[in-house]
Amino acid sequence: MILKPHDYINFGKNTGKLLSEIYQYQPSYLEYLILKSENFKIDIQAFEKLPIPTTIGYRENHFNNSIDINREVSEDEIWKFISNTDTTNHFYNVDQIKELIDQGAQVDSFTEFKFPMHIVEFNNSKK
Repeated sequence: MILKPHDYINFGKNTGKLLSEIYQYQPSYLEYLILKSENFKIDIQAFEKLPIPTTIGYRENHFNNSIDINREVSEDEIWKFISNTDTTNHFYNVDQIKELIDQGAQVDSFTEFKFPMHIVEFNNSKK
């Protein structure tokens, strides 16, 4: 089954939320579910027709981000890792992100939003 923006999620930290609301505030959570949940597949085009998300700390390459802990890591590599890590969305759910925005947290400014190509390809490879 391919999920649409009007579908609800019935598990996880955003249980009971419309997928369109998750997309609006936390598209990285949808990316995470695409990568980690075997049966989670969305209609990418339908989501990308929605208004541009209002996010905090979104990082396009978050799920490509890693450090090899089996070798010595430079300070530059550590800062690059931190700057490419989507820490806000890792710890918060949609309601908490909305509350942070209401309290004046700085939001990301996108002129457009598209899911990263590796997410699109992985999503589209699912049956």
